[in-house]
Amino acid sequence: MRTPDPELPGRRREQILEAAAVCFVRYGFHQTSMKEICAAAQMSPGALYRYFDSKDAIIEAIADKHRVETAAFLQKLTDSEDFVTGFIDTATQALQVSIEKECPRLGVEILAEASHNPKVAQLFEKTDAATKKTLVRLLRSAMQRGEVDATIKAEPVAEILLALIEGIEGRSILKPSPKFRTLEPTFVLLISRLLKPARKNSGRGE
Repeated sequence: MRTPDPELPGRRREQILEAAAVCFVRYGFHQTSMKEICAAAQMSPGALYRYFDSKDAIIEAIADKHRVETAAFLQKLTDSEDFVTGFIDTATQALQVSIEKECPRLGVEILAEASHNPKVAQLFEKTDAATKKTLVRLLRSAMQRGEVDATIKAEPVAEILLALIEGIEGRSILKPSPKFRTLEPTFVLLISRLLKPARKNSGRGE
């Protein structure tokens, strides 16, 4: 008798989600059929429907996966010894992976669906609100430790930081082979200048 593989369901779900993401990017959310997802996943309809009974269920799982990945991003940032360095390192790694995997294209399809599907919108809005709340908390703590300029306001800064990351991802769609490393030096410089406390002048005659 074969011993059941406890990790098989998780691998199958991931296989389906990856196949669905490819289809959503290639054909668009509404133009993608469950039959096409089955073909991309190399799985029979009967096998696929054991895990997901609809495209909505698949996109809900993608939203949950996004939530988990975002939580991991924030945990790395929380564990960093210095907020500015930690944010630069964590955001850089996330952008490199996101752009290379063509996640921004999938993001556009999901945003388009969220614009007229309240359930999908709610899934991603919940993650966005939690992300911003955590980022604001981390910024305020960093300000108290003297790592971040205390004269700036945490909430708008958090909004700008998130918009910067999402904007870089979005613009990568316009290029056939985007490489974040060409932007990385400028990204590091801008974030450092935005967040770090201004140095006090110590010149003579002041």
